[in-house]
Formats: sequence, C-alpha cells, structure tokens
Amino acid sequence: MSDKTPGGLLLPDDDALELVEFAPWPPSNVEPSEKPGGLRVEAGYLSPYFVTDPERFTAELDDALVLIAERPIERARELVPILEEAARKGRAVLVVAPGLAGEVLALLALNKLRGTLRVCAIASKDLEPIARHLGCEVLRAPLEGRALADLGAAKRVTCGMKSTIIERAA
Repeated sequence: MSDKTPGGLLLPDDDALELVEFAPWPPSNVEPSEKPGGLRVEAGYLSPYFVTDPERFTAELDDALVLIAERPIERARELVPILEEAARKGRAVLVVAPGLAGEVLALLALNKLRGTLRVCAIASKDLEPIARHLGCEVLRAPLEGRALADLGAAKRVTCGMKSTIIERAA
C-alpha cells in the first residue's frame, strides 16, 4: 500500500511495480496548435496518464503554476510540499525539468488519476526561454522550502506527445 502525506497526496511505496507498455498511440501529427502569446516547447508529456482530452491526445491545464527545475528531480518527497499547497489552492501544476525519476513520475500520475491534483510533467533542457516567457526563475536545488510564489503562472498549458504550448497569464 502507498503512504499518504499530511496533505492527502499518495506516495508510491518502495515495492510499487513500475509497468511500462508500448502500445499504438495516435499519429505523430496530433499536436497542439500554437496560440498568440504562447510559447512552443519541443517537449511533450512524459506519461499518457496526464492526458485530459482523449480525442485530441493532449493534456490541458488552465490557470496553471509552472515549476521549472534546473536539475532532474530525483526524489518525490521534495515536490510534496509544493504539490500539496497547489492542491489546497485548486491550482494545476506543470513540472518542467531536465528529467524525472520513476518515483516522481509515479507520484504525479497517481495523484492526477485519483483527482487529487491537476498536473502534467515535461522533460526539457531548454529552461531559460520558458522562465523568460513566464517572468519567473529557474529553481535551483533544493526544491524543499519553495513557495508557490516562486513558480511561474500560465493562463493555459496544452501538452501533446512531442510539444507543449504555454500561454502566459495576464
């Protein structure tokens, strides 16, 4: 069984089975279309569990906070305080980092599927243009102790399999 944090997020336990299956997926031309004021990032969602629109095969987040981490996120627990605060405030979260460990991806997918959190994650090494577009900073390690005010804000985020459009908040 998984552990729960005080804020209600489920944490995958050490015995959790990670199952990866390769299956036919939609044609590669199914990608979000660019919008005025939007920034296209050549990185798509890391898991199909993040999809919110199964007809278009996209993950869409409105009024989203954007966490941009300088380094790969290795431990799920370093994200828990930020995710719990976002869930309490009813905000969606886009996690952008050069990489995510399996337990971090499991934390995000599990809580998205349970409806605890509106979340998506992309892996990108080109972080500075995203931070400039949103008027925020790339977060240096450690992520513990960070507040929601340290994150960027987007009006809408649309993630496809290979690319993401981030529209900055007004």
